[in-house]
Amino acid sequence: WHKRKALPPLLFDDEELEHTRYERDPETPAEPSKSANKKKHTGKTNDGLIVQSFDTLLANLGSRTRNRCRFKTDRADEKTLIYRLSELTPLQKKAYELLNIRTQ
Repeated sequence: WHKRKALPPLLFDDEELEHTRYERDPETPAEPSKSANKKKHTGKTNDGLIVQSFDTLLANLGSRTRNRCRFKTDRADEKTLIYRLSELTPLQKKAYELLNIRTQ
């Protein structure tokens, strides 16, 4: 739940819901904020990224890979291994920022 709470800027969720919860009338149905309506109609976040559902965002974050590269040296008994993470997409980079995850 804490991840979902940090990610509303990338999701169809209303970012202002928490702030407006105490200001609105509890007996009337809650109406989406202007920013939520904008995301719904344009399909883009304020940063210009495509708005995601929570499941599609998790699938996108799960597509990052760690590649293992093996180099042969002049000596037959010696091999060098390095591991390299794939580059972050702009969406992944923004999600990592919102979740306070270091990338390097």
